[in-house]
Amino acid sequence: MIHSNRFQKLHHLLQGLKSYWMQAPFYDLSLDWQASNSELSDAVLSLNDDEFHHLDSNPNVLAQYLSSHIPDYSDLESLLSLDQSTSDVSFPNRWSVGVPGRKWRQIQSFAAALRSPRGTNVDTFIDWCAGKSYLGRSLAAHHHLNLIAIERNPELCNAGLAFKKPSVPNTQFICSDVLLEQQVFRSNDYVLALHACGDLHRTLLSQWRESRSAQLALAPCCYHQWLEDGYQPLSKVGQSNDLAFNKTQVRLAVQEMVTSPERIRVQTKILNQWRLAFDILQREVRGCDEYMSTPSLPHSIVNTGFEEFVRRVSLDRGLTLPLQIDHEKYLRMGEQRFEKVQRLQLVNHGFSRAIELWMVLDLILFLEEGGCSVRLSEFCDRSLTPRNLLITAWR
Repeated sequence: MIHSNRFQKLHHLLQGLKSYWMQAPFYDLSLDWQASNSELSDAVLSLNDDEFHHLDSNPNVLAQYLSSHIPDYSDLESLLSLDQSTSDVSFPNRWSVGVPGRKWRQIQSFAAALRSPRGTNVDTFIDWCAGKSYLGRSLAAHHHLNLIAIERNPELCNAGLAFKKPSVPNTQFICSDVLLEQQVFRSNDYVLALHACGDLHRTLLSQWRESRSAQLALAPCCYHQWLEDGYQPLSKVGQSNDLAFNKTQVRLAVQEMVTSPERIRVQTKILNQWRLAFDILQREVRGCDEYMSTPSLPHSIVNTGFEEFVRRVSLDRGLTLPLQIDHEKYLRMGEQRFEKVQRLQLVNHGFSRAIELWMVLDLILFLEEGGCSVRLSEFCDRSLTPRNLLITAWR
């Protein structure tokens, strides 16, 4: 399907179904779609734990479930099917030393899905926001090309230079903050970015489109990073069909935790229960029925206990609390509300891939408006990483 056609159809359906994804049950006590689709509301709220976890952990099953409850949802879901790479690149096992296993499999899948530089004038891979450049180094060694790794952190640059395997004809690290310093790409450069977040991938596309580089491969990630207000489309088509995503809606596109360690899942669950408990408390204390944002806190705060969490958040937000608080009561209320919120969030999660695809198609249309040829595909299964969309561009 032509990218512009897919975008327009996706936009039309998201616009028509916006009541299902615009509000977030974590922040909003009542949702518009609950009034218009009480059948779905009753169905999700009555799910037992096994039924909930089955839907929450299987996007395809969730899509079938929502298709039976939401008019036009099946049409939306049909637009999300993309080609997946079936190529195979096998790097020597010794190249993976020091790389987490899941990350290494992502690197190999990403490499397998790329357009080959063979038969072109490419002589250098550019690894954008490279870290230690495991990706760039492996591809450069595999294709016997040079490598330029761009990374902001000097420690990662030094560690990358000290890394001896695999062998690359010529390796250079440029220690640079790409959000502050313009990068120059030559016609012989093949630019790579695996999971560049937010403005890191938006900046890359803007600079690459205006450069002479002939090939680009980008897997975007964390679209909300550096986002202050609403999402700003890059393409002219996107700007004229803006869905005005706010940061919460943009973050919805990356909320899957299928690759998170169990410890992080448990800590995240506890933190969310505590945030909801605090929300109930602060609404009563302030006499104001609206959500109060809470500061970003490390997962380790769960080790300090709920009472200390309430104290720290209240202090940060300048909220004066009563001297006597029944913390156990609010904690129980937060846990109960969390169970309800989780089930209502299933509906939001059913739109996460569509919102992500809308943003990725906006990026693609921006490139096409600059005269580039673009292909969109999945470079691996979502069980390896949910951020598996790959943009390859050339000219």
